[in-house]
Amino acid sequence: MGSREGRQMTKEYYVDLIKQKYPHLTNQEVELWIGRAWNTLLYESFKMDTSSVDFFCKAFYDITVSKDSYDEYYCSLPVRPVQLPDNADGVRRVMGSKNGVDVVFVPVPRDSFGVFAELDVNKVDHAIGFSTKFNKIIWESNPNVDKVKMDIVPMFEDYDDDEEVSAPMGFDVRLTALVDQMMLGIPDSKFWQAINQNKVNN
Repeated sequence: MGSREGRQMTKEYYVDLIKQKYPHLTNQEVELWIGRAWNTLLYESFKMDTSSVDFFCKAFYDITVSKDSYDEYYCSLPVRPVQLPDNADGVRRVMGSKNGVDVVFVPVPRDSFGVFAELDVNKVDHAIGFSTKFNKIIWESNPNVDKVKMDIVPMFEDYDDDEEVSAPMGFDVRLTALVDQMMLGIPDSKFWQAINQNKVNN
């Protein structure tokens, strides 16, 4: 399966890990299989513990805030975020500052923009709601900043080949096992039964 000793955990590392077992696959095919398993692992882990995906976050700085022809304020996302079962998806944090004062951004459903603006918490904390939409985030109102910092959980395919991929110890083993399972057509429920049973036994 390969060893992580003395080797940086890059995207290329994960691809080589699977290629050793399935040398007939092209790198692009391997990336697609890993990406599918990657998304599944993060999605299921998030459902069990919402803080579990923080380990996979990547920070992006100085992302420009723009305004479109409909007077909506938005930021283009630098990578595609993993889809997660909450309002923010894989955009875990959005931060900004104005004149040395931190500006709070809170993920809310797009259809709740008007409701959120009327809440007392919005008036007291000056929190501004945002929503993810395709390749951008959209604010409910003027965010009052020119640039923001984002913490995003990227899709596996959006990492560069030599870029280090943040993941907890043992994640490569779980990822490889899930890729094997998917290629054999074994239902996901069997994999998670094994994972949960291992947690109980340990």
